[in-house]
Amino acid sequence: MKEKLLENWLDKTTERSFTIPFSYVLSAEGHKVVHITRHCGLELGKDVITITPDGIPCAFQIKTAKKGRISISQWREINSQLFDLVTLSLSHPSISSSAHHRSYFVTNGFLDEEVVRAIEDFNRSLEERNYPRLEIILKGEILEKIKNLQIDIWPDELKEIKQLLEILSESGKSNIPKDKITQLFERILFLEISERRDPSRAEIKRAISSCALLCSIATSEFSNENNFFAEIEAWTIFSSYVLACAMRYAVPKNIWKDEIEIGHKVIYNALNNLYEEIKERTHLVEGDALSDEPFFRGRINLLLSLMSLFLLWRKYKGEPESEIEEIIRKFCLENKDKMIFWGEAAIPQFLAFFWYYRKIDGSCDPDFLLRQLIKTITDLNKPRENGRQNTKFLASPYYSLEEIAPYHRGYADKPLNDFFLGQSYCLESLVHLFVRRNWKQNMKVLWPDITRIKFASFKPEHKWHYFLWRAKKGTNIIKSPKFTKNWGDLKRESNENRGSSIPNHIKQNPIFFLLFLIIYPHRTISSAIRWLDSEIMKL
Repeated sequence: MKEKLLENWLDKTTERSFTIPFSYVLSAEGHKVVHITRHCGLELGKDVITITPDGIPCAFQIKTAKKGRISISQWREINSQLFDLVTLSLSHPSISSSAHHRSYFVTNGFLDEEVVRAIEDFNRSLEERNYPRLEIILKGEILEKIKNLQIDIWPDELKEIKQLLEILSESGKSNIPKDKITQLFERILFLEISERRDPSRAEIKRAISSCALLCSIATSEFSNENNFFAEIEAWTIFSSYVLACAMRYAVPKNIWKDEIEIGHKVIYNALNNLYEEIKERTHLVEGDALSDEPFFRGRINLLLSLMSLFLLWRKYKGEPESEIEEIIRKFCLENKDKMIFWGEAAIPQFLAFFWYYRKIDGSCDPDFLLRQLIKTITDLNKPRENGRQNTKFLASPYYSLEEIAPYHRGYADKPLNDFFLGQSYCLESLVHLFVRRNWKQNMKVLWPDITRIKFASFKPEHKWHYFLWRAKKGTNIIKSPKFTKNWGDLKRESNENRGSSIPNHIKQNPIFFLLFLIIYPHRTISSAIRWLDSEIMKL
């Protein structure tokens, strides 16, 4: 049954949704993946570029077979691309321009007899011009590659098979079903709490490859629908779970580094594709913006945060400035007043924009965005005399916009069981950021209302639990700010930036950590934000 499921997925896949899992197959075979296509008009027929363990560069062109076979007419359509694949040198900083590369044509189907003959003629003409042959990888070989790697990407338990089938049947336009996909990741990566033995390094290596392939397959429909945010979510979660596995079992970096890097390439490409979509679209409306204003403005939040993060990532990578910087700058400044503070889960989105805003605006406006967030929390979540909840509140970061919007709009079927008055998970982080900017008199005005709100946080039982979507064990910490606070003490507290409460594994890339918090807003804690602020302001 599992082999049939895999074959069925391969039959239905598209070039875009197949490129990533094929990249992971190559990585598991020892290739160093240096390029993955964004499937835009600038790729010149090279979907994947790798370097073999013995240093030979390889270029792969992927085409899905129409009705399971490459016909002679389809071959003629792609003939010129394949000629360029073989004859044009690979333009990539990791590869010498003089290095000869191997060229591969990859398809999820088979070849018609006429195509086999055409490829023989094609290779003969290449040899006459002293070019290397074009090598072919077909459906059967792809399935065999997965089998030879001893990777079992399909779960065994009936409950898990049901979860996977439900994920595969999700609409590609919806959100990633995080609870379901993370449960599968936990099983594959030996992260279940009841795990009785430590897996070997070889088992962990295979498990990471399995998890990557499963993530690729589970997100195929989202990729086919160009649901870039769903891709970003899925690969952020995948990367986080790999880090959890690496931390739990003290796995050396060489075991998991390549898989994480591929995941980051996929995320970066999705951010780039999202930028291209924003640049081309004349509006940002999805559905009815008038009847669903919270969702429309929530979408603005998300887009501004992701585009801010994209530019910070470009700066972190040392990318040269281009029209991208100017287009995103204009987009962010034109839409910043449309952002909506719908709940504490939106705080990392605001912070991503804040850190970018600080880079492009030297006035007090970016800092006063922090002041407004602080004031909104203290106004809406202050304790009330009757102690009753109403529709005017900010939910904790454990609640998404989709979950909380019905309560704000008054059409929820049942009252919310949780209680948010008198506490905040993000207020302490905002206070520290504002104090770091030396706004002493403003903080003096804000402080009485701040002291009415308790600072809440959650400490997972083990540090590697920080990467899990749901940490099942840990300690809820509640502390009350002092009614009077010495400015010098508050400054020292705010300037502390060791980030000792967060795992070292995620400190290796502060921009990915920022993305992690956007996807995992309930992991926002003050020590993490102080460390992140120090790192991002260095850029």
